[in-house]
Amino acid sequence: MALFVGISIKVFGEPGDLAFAISCVHKKGFVPVDHALPMLVAFLFSIVGGGSLGPEALLVAVCAALGGFVSRSKHTLMGMAGALAAFFGCPLGGSLFALE
Repeated sequence: MALFVGISIKVFGEPGDLAFAISCVHKKGFVPVDHALPMLVAFLFSIVGGGSLGPEALLVAVCAALGGFVSRSKHTLMGMAGALAAFFGCPLGGSLFALE
């Protein structure tokens, strides 16, 4: 499966990580939508193959990209906070982490 992760990165581009998503929010105010597809494909191959990529990174990146598609600033943070709150089950913690 590691081979498929490498191929997906070569074909779809660098997926980035959670730090990339947060730096995009700080610099541009949103996460580009073209960041979601490489992250999704690399995530699927990594999880199926037993890799250590956690599902919270995908949730935050994809929800932030979709929120950034809707609106360029505040909905990006709302998407990140909603994804973390749903995954971990604590709304306040998800909101605080997104604002961090």
